[in-house]
Amino acid sequence: MFFSVLIGYVLLHAANILCLKYLAFNGVSLPTILVFRGMGCLILVLAWAVFKQQSLRPKSLPLQSLRVLVAGTSLLLLTSAYFYIKGTSVGMISRMDVAILILLAPLVGESRTDLQRNLSLLLLLCFGGYAVFSNSSENPLGYFLAFMGTLGISLGFLLIKKSSTSRENLGVISGVAALSIVIVGLLASTFGGPLMVSHPLAPLAATSGVFMFFIYQMTVYLYSKMSVAHAEYPTLVAVLLVLPLEHWVMESALDLTYVSFILGAVVALGAIFCLKDRGAGAINGKPTALQMPRLRFLEVKASRRNQ
Repeated sequence: MFFSVLIGYVLLHAANILCLKYLAFNGVSLPTILVFRGMGCLILVLAWAVFKQQSLRPKSLPLQSLRVLVAGTSLLLLTSAYFYIKGTSVGMISRMDVAILILLAPLVGESRTDLQRNLSLLLLLCFGGYAVFSNSSENPLGYFLAFMGTLGISLGFLLIKKSSTSRENLGVISGVAALSIVIVGLLASTFGGPLMVSHPLAPLAATSGVFMFFIYQMTVYLYSKMSVAHAEYPTLVAVLLVLPLEHWVMESALDLTYVSFILGAVVALGAIFCLKDRGAGAINGKPTALQMPRLRFLEVKASRRNQ
């Protein structure tokens, strides 16, 4: 069961990245991707809530309203990045929330070692330098959008961590994220491109929402079976899997400099995960909140533990 979920988790992450890049590559508008992706996830959330007989009414409406704003804006930025840079790059940058949260740890009264901070800062600077100074065919704007989206998720987590007094179930957590991108997608359709309801690839965007829902479910399961840092490693494996597949699917030229850079970034981020797993910030043997960097899964793990 565990290894089946682990393999499925890697494959779903990789499929989701490839799916979003394929949609952007084939000219599906940003609002279409967002709305159909959110709707695909929302349908499964509703079905899950009925099956589990769990309420989708949030315990803290102001907090979840804030999450709609934060998650919607962040996912808008991350999805926009697919139109400018490789899916591998977006997938890699979205893993950088770990490095960002290490640097922001003092804002919530937590400490990290100098090695963790220096390695995190170096990794972020390397990505910035590559985006600006490399001769890659990628548009630096895509790196900026992806980074700002990841930064938004990280800052949103810190804000919620400081103000949250309630824990929500998985349906509320995943439903709020899905609803946020539907709302943002509809708003974007008024100024950022048409909503292509009849586009032949629209169902593929909805499929990305299905991937999104099951990634939530599998992440909760893995967090219950593994340390938080170890649960991050499969996402790096997914990025490595996307690297050759994207080259094949998009029929793009193989850039050895880019491949080397991504491999180096994966190793560096893996080292950061390893350092985090060795216990900085642990309280009573349990990981602190900053050791659970994914905004959309933080409250879920706590609610599961309390049930």
